[in-house]
Amino acid sequence: PLQDELARLSTHSAHRVLPDVSHMSLVQTRTGAAFAIQAIRDVVDAVRASEVAEGSRPDSQPGN
Repeated sequence: PLQDELARLSTHSAHRVLPDVSHMSLVQTRTGAAFAIQAIRDVVDAVRASEVAEGSRPDSQPGN
């Protein structure tokens, strides 16, 4: 599917699939909501870890 192709465009990506979950169930069911929340947290954690790693280099400058 196209989602698989999109996920392959980056080496920092993951395509997660939860069976029997629809767009609406992401906000209407506990399981769907927990899955969405965890995915968002994982992205935030990855971005924060990347910022720390990049900021720890002696030649790095803010915004680069």
